Amino acid sequence: MQHSKYDIAKLQFELFCDKRGYEVMSFMVNYRNKEQFLGEYMDPESLESVTILISKNNKYYQLLGNKKYKEIEYVLKEEEKK
Repeated sequence: MQHSKYDIAKLQFELFCDKRGYEVMSFMVNYRNKEQFLGEYMDPESLESVTILISKNNKYYQLLGNKKYKEIEYVLKEEEKK
């Protein structure tokens, strides 16, 4: 069985969130660019909702508003591991 790009990207996002203790709120295709995805999670410590843009190259960018963003590393650094 072959999986779609959407299925793979969603699973990767779920693993990204699970490893960090975040709760997945939504995951969808970016309606402005069908080759990208948007994921949203809740950080239980800060109770903040965070939106992540996932590029077609699988890079993660936290959307900060006003067309600003910050690249997020998919793999945790040693000091970030719990």
